[in-house]
Amino acid sequence: MKSLYNYTKALKEPMKIRQIKGYTISRNGIRVVTVAIFFVITFLFYILDRIIPMVKVMGYAYYGFPIFITWAIININVDGKSMVIYLYDYLKWKIGINMKNKKYSFDEETSDLLWKLYKNIEKKEGRNADYVYNRLVGGIIYNDENAQWNDSVLEYLKDIVKWNGTAGPGSTGGAKPHHTIEEQMNRFGLSGEEYKIIQARINEQYERANTGGETVTDFAHQSITTATNLYDNKNRLANFEGLRKGHWGNSHQHTNDLSGWLGDVTIGNPPSMNIPDYKADLDAVNITSIMKNQRISYVAATNQYYDQLSTNSYSRESEFLKNIGGMEYVKKQIYKETGINHQDDTQAMEMLKEKNNVAYQFIQDLSKEKGR
Repeated sequence: MKSLYNYTKALKEPMKIRQIKGYTISRNGIRVVTVAIFFVITFLFYILDRIIPMVKVMGYAYYGFPIFITWAIININVDGKSMVIYLYDYLKWKIGINMKNKKYSFDEETSDLLWKLYKNIEKKEGRNADYVYNRLVGGIIYNDENAQWNDSVLEYLKDIVKWNGTAGPGSTGGAKPHHTIEEQMNRFGLSGEEYKIIQARINEQYERANTGGETVTDFAHQSITTATNLYDNKNRLANFEGLRKGHWGNSHQHTNDLSGWLGDVTIGNPPSMNIPDYKADLDAVNITSIMKNQRISYVAATNQYYDQLSTNSYSRESEFLKNIGGMEYVKKQIYKETGINHQDDTQAMEMLKEKNNVAYQFIQDLSKEKGR
């Protein structure tokens, strides 16, 4: 019988140095990354000694510190990860998300609390962390906890399940659907005071984003739309609204669209879409598409996306149209929601301009290299 071999372990074995010119350093070998870290730290200590002559004070024992620090970095785990990976993730967040939080006008305290929340969710939820994080921070604004009676039983029932039925309840690892956003954040390690800080900052950012003239991205709006796009429950309540409207083959996608761009340009009397809404809607679609296509995390996808935008590698409009299915798809959905016969596109656009200028302007902006 032919023997089968699994080479996975061997292929995953890290690069190691065992010998130098025939001299055995270690039978088990020393990882190359360990050697690299040691030399980098030793060089930094050498530079420090040139500035402040520490060797004169401590002797050559001073260079024992690089050995200890290297050992700590390689052997000590933080949040279940090696210190190198943890520091790498943290720096990515600080340099990436934290710096990009200028797009949302958050201060450092808020950014650090959001990082803490994300990492705590990641420890408990694993791959589901990206969805849960966005659902909870978006839920500061978009939740069913403040539903009020409005003289209609049907409308009241719709209000009390509106967002849970669209973006889901949040955590699936112990928190029940009726648990509030605050209760879920408390479960993920935020104190009552820390929750109040995040709640206040997100509310303030939301109010600024919806004040005339602001161009910052609406953080809560982007987060709840991202969560909706990541929520894969095909039987969520909001999908039945799509079925009622005749979206038999794509009711799930229809819900995703309505939670963002399509809802903004077709819902309301009149509908409204300011610049913060526009950026939030397009960025949510683009970032979740990167996540799904490349199978990477929300943090990695966000960093990649905004890096590409900042270097003009592409525009948010071109990426949005590529990810959503093209301009034809956008027009088709808008025409259907607004009740316009779209057989003749030129005529349909004229009708749309007259009937719903917000939706018309949205299409015009998408047609430009950089819409807003």
